[in-house]
Amino acid sequence: MSYKIDIRCEPDYLYVQASGIRSAENAISLIKDYMKANENHGYKRIMVDIRSMTGELSTIDSFIFGDGAPKKLGGVHSELKTAIVDLEEHRERFRFSEGVLVNRGFNLRFFSRTAHAERWLRKSK
Repeated sequence: MSYKIDIRCEPDYLYVQASGIRSAENAISLIKDYMKANENHGYKRIMVDIRSMTGELSTIDSFIFGDGAPKKLGGVHSELKTAIVDLEEHRERFRFSEGVLVNRGFNLRFFSRTAHAERWLRKSK
């Protein structure tokens, strides 16, 4: 594992901050880790801040991540509303990953601002 996560319980959501190296494998492992941590808390909303992660996923890695996540996680997790906060410079890449994951049944969106992510998380389904 070449990443580290810190988890904090907020009133409305589980906050996960990740640092380390960006890769499709790490992204899938990160999801597994925060979902396992959430089993103890039972949140329906999660914010994952990956702005401290280094590197950038290639287009193929973005697809591998989006396509492989449901398979490696044992199905779809649409009951969890997940906001991913990343740097603005990664907007095009995270739009691609978001599209792949949403098409695979995940209820998530990528944001470059924490305030926008919080607003989306607090909205009803």
